[in-house]
Amino acid sequence: MKRNFSDERRWKLLQFLARSAAAKGIPGKHCEIEGTLDGNRRRVWPLATVARLFGISPSLLRKWAKLGLVSLFKRPSGHYRPGLTERAVRRFLKELAEAAESGIQLRYRRPCPAWKRCREAVRGLKPGEALAPAEFAARAGVSVTTVRRLLAMHELNAWHPTPHRPKVCDWMEKNRRNSLTRKKSGKGR
Repeated sequence: MKRNFSDERRWKLLQFLARSAAAKGIPGKHCEIEGTLDGNRRRVWPLATVARLFGISPSLLRKWAKLGLVSLFKRPSGHYRPGLTERAVRRFLKELAEAAESGIQLRYRRPCPAWKRCREAVRGLKPGEALAPAEFAARAGVSVTTVRRLLAMHELNAWHPTPHRPKVCDWMEKNRRNSLTRKKSGKGR
């Protein structure tokens, strides 16, 4: 069975929406975009303005135009002008709404931030447990760089058996180990 151009475009849009996190935020701004289009009558909208309305970067909008998801304004001479017509923007919004009706979930939900995952992992530590940053990162599901950054910002508690080898632990364990270290070395008297 042969698909016509509009079916091909719709198929491309559905594939695109299944992967794009940036496009999933646009339906929530639909009313705001429509209001802006109705309030300001223009023949051609600059790419940067439309990108700001969508909440994306102009380079991403250009990439979408290259993919054929959004059509750029074409002059009668055949040259493209860097912008979109109101009709093209409304068509794109309509296609997003149709894609939402076809069952694609267009609400993008951000994953839990890394610092929250680290705090949850600290709560899950057993009493007396202290982990190296790599072990803790594997348990929390974040990168080792994130753990080291949070240690440097003092967002995570750490016991330092040596100056450059921290062990991530809860605050009670940190205080207990630091007090033991002070007693051995003779500090704190």
